[in-house]
Amino acid sequence: NIFRAVEAFGAVPVARLPYADNIWIKRTLDAGARGLIIPMVNSADTARHAIRQAKYPPLGERGYGYSRANMHGIDFASSIHEANDEIAVVMQIEHRDGIAQIDAILSTEGVDGAFIGPLDLSGSYGKTGQLDCPEMVDALARFCRACAARGKSAGMHIVRPDQASIEKAAADGYTMIALGLDNVFLAEGAARSIQTARAL
Repeated sequence: NIFRAVEAFGAVPVARLPYADNIWIKRTLDAGARGLIIPMVNSADTARHAIRQAKYPPLGERGYGYSRANMHGIDFASSIHEANDEIAVVMQIEHRDGIAQIDAILSTEGVDGAFIGPLDLSGSYGKTGQLDCPEMVDALARFCRACAARGKSAGMHIVRPDQASIEKAAADGYTMIALGLDNVFLAEGAARSIQTARAL
């Protein structure tokens, strides 16, 4: 239902999965996702596994079948013909081990980009939420350099986006930016409304 709503506005449905698992990958793609973000990728082996599950043969092992993604068979032939090229598979780097293996991960055939999970990544350095600590600054710079060197999209999640943080992310080389969280937008919007009402 979320994918239907997204598509109704001409946007592309992308899902961040809870696990790099063949069942999650298959069900999400069959439901109509046009992009996947695979969580906690720390090695090229994990990246290869995800790609195998997300791609149809000969590039992978995704099973064929009628599903919402191909209009339950009405668009079957063109859907399966285009899927390997059209569906983006992005690896989420959320741990220092993923940064250490970033070159191998990005070199995996079929990887379209990588996406930073900033809180988990900072936590793996023992500096949870300290996005400006030296370890994070070095890790993010290495990440961006690796993505640029291989022509891969570099993604970042800005939890509380504002003009300065968005401009900085773009200047640093990020080409996929997740802007905020729905629960943060709701909470902060409600807080502003309450402040305004109380002030009056």
